[in-house]
Amino acid sequence: MKKIATLLLAAGLVFGAATGASAIDFKAKGQWIMSFDYGQNGGFTGGNGMTGFNKANKSYKGEDEFEAKQRVRLQLDAVASESLSGTVFFEIGAQTWGQNDTGGALGADNADVVKLKNAYIDWMVPQTDLKVRMGIQGIALPSMTTGSNVFNDDVAGVVASYQFNENVGLTAFWARPWNDNFTGWNDTVHGDNYQSNYMDNVDVFALLLPLSFDGVKVTPWGMMAGIGPNAFAKQNGADRDYFNVSGTSDGVPAQQYADTVLELVPDAKNVAVLYCSAEPNSVLQADQFVACMDEKGVKTTVYTFTDSNDIQAVVTTAVEGADAMYIPTDNTAASNMTIISNVCGGVNLPVICGEEGMCGAGGLATVSISYYDIGHVCGEMAYDILVNGADVSTMPIGYAASPAKKYNPDYAATIGFEMPEGYEAIETE
Repeated sequence: MKKIATLLLAAGLVFGAATGASAIDFKAKGQWIMSFDYGQNGGFTGGNGMTGFNKANKSYKGEDEFEAKQRVRLQLDAVASESLSGTVFFEIGAQTWGQNDTGGALGADNADVVKLKNAYIDWMVPQTDLKVRMGIQGIALPSMTTGSNVFNDDVAGVVASYQFNENVGLTAFWARPWNDNFTGWNDTVHGDNYQSNYMDNVDVFALLLPLSFDGVKVTPWGMMAGIGPNAFAKQNGADRDYFNVSGTSDGVPAQQYADTVLELVPDAKNVAVLYCSAEPNSVLQADQFVACMDEKGVKTTVYTFTDSNDIQAVVTTAVEGADAMYIPTDNTAASNMTIISNVCGGVNLPVICGEEGMCGAGGLATVSISYYDIGHVCGEMAYDILVNGADVSTMPIGYAASPAKKYNPDYAATIGFEMPEGYEAIETE
């Protein structure tokens, strides 16, 4: 169906262009930039340092004292109307005169120096003043001086802008800077390129509110990003190291769930793992839990369902021969905890859930985090970087310092389970 829709859209664009070809106005513009510079020790910026050579363990780029460079920027606009246009922006260079790699040396005319900088469509929603730009484009957050240090670059995305009146406007955008770049790592069980292109997308969302009054212009804005756990992972690294990125996570390490299962059911021989196979985040959590249980010498059996229609049948099978059940943070399971609870409760099976809401709806126990604690950890990491000069590329992902162990008193009573000390009761209706 997706392919059919795509073909129909493409056909519409072709026929639309054919019928209105005479009305399309093609415009070309560009820039030719020539630069001749002299300076000892390379450039003033960029950390280029010593001229003409690279020093060990330094970011020197070996710039000459005298350099000649050029760059060509060519922009082609196809304007169908005030409400529809398309832009393609090419960049050639920068080429350093005499340099082979950039196409500036004698006979180096076949060098790959032509780059696609922008490619987008501008259009307006019919019968409205809503402007939309889709494609690879330059997006920058507001800045009082030079470009924003937070976000200011070419990126694939969608930007929607609306002007309510002469004083108030609103702009929203979604951008995808990275996706499908992770080649995976070598895994002794799964082989090479394990989890290639898996959970490696970065999505950025922002709202901007341009305000303009007499003598005053200000643009409040807010931005958030969703970052996949493999977005910045090093290629083929079994240790899952990351490139120059760190932060905090609201997840709980799988080891703590494994410890919880064995604390509650110390004689467990087989633990059922239940999740929806269509949710990648659940797959990742389940894999990590299984690995932890393998290290402890405890057998796990994985049971998956594709949607809510087959949950009851899968759970009924899963409880047979299981000493406990683990369910990661799973949206489909969370919406069907009543069904899961009825089946598991009927055989007095302890159910350990990945999230407090799921546990309160029909599980026995969980490990719950505090977002206040996560914020505190993030603040400490920021202080360590900004004040103490810590290297962000070597900082491990931060977690809540002391996740709380909680349990559902209603489910515990249903299966006749006596909780050990140290577990906080979840308030249930």
